[in-house]
Amino acid sequence: MNTVINALTELAISKVHFRICLILLAGFTPVSTILYLDHVYSIAAISSVVVSYSLIVVFYHCDYFERQCSHLENEVIKDPLTGAFNRRFLNEKLNECLSVFRRNSEVSSIITIDLDFFKRINDQHGHDVGDDVLRQVVRNVQGRIRHTDRLCRVGGEEFILVMPSTNANQAKIVAESLRSRISNAEFVHKQKMTVSIGASEVTSGDTLDHWLKRADLALYKAKENGRDQVAIG
Repeated sequence: MNTVINALTELAISKVHFRICLILLAGFTPVSTILYLDHVYSIAAISSVVVSYSLIVVFYHCDYFERQCSHLENEVIKDPLTGAFNRRFLNEKLNECLSVFRRNSEVSSIITIDLDFFKRINDQHGHDVGDDVLRQVVRNVQGRIRHTDRLCRVGGEEFILVMPSTNANQAKIVAESLRSRISNAEFVHKQKMTVSIGASEVTSGDTLDHWLKRADLALYKAKENGRDQVAIG
């Protein structure tokens, strides 16, 4: 039964089959209408079946391509390892926040997150364990943020959280919550992990580079102060 279903599915998404159905749909729709009007019901019924089947295939085909496009879009903007957004998406989102700020002075903030001593995990347990830790960190962050916030992976163990409509004080509260959440979590092989975080809100005259630079400087400050801390830039 599964073999039959798979065969029908492959047939439904075949380009040749799709084109045939479009031709049948174009030809039989007016024919079916005319035959119904002339009361030739048996032939009209066959035409209706053809039309209905063709419509099903056409709609299925459209839905299939929509799903494929969505999948490809995710591949373009998502990090394949963690599922976080990538740097390309980050730049687009930050430029969007900058545009909103310049139009109506609506402030947004970014939080730069760096895993402390992450290299030790890879050295002691291997890259597979390190990958699991990265994925768990992403899940922990995503479990705390709003649906409008966007977590992006920008380096091996570095992430940037974009928070629209958020000032520096609000961002600091979220950053402290994330720091505590991660430091209290237990990772694979019962590993403990801490993060250093730098936060910065957009200000007048900011460019994309200036905004990111302030968040980076805040991150370095958190590291210099002993790590497992939050600093504002």
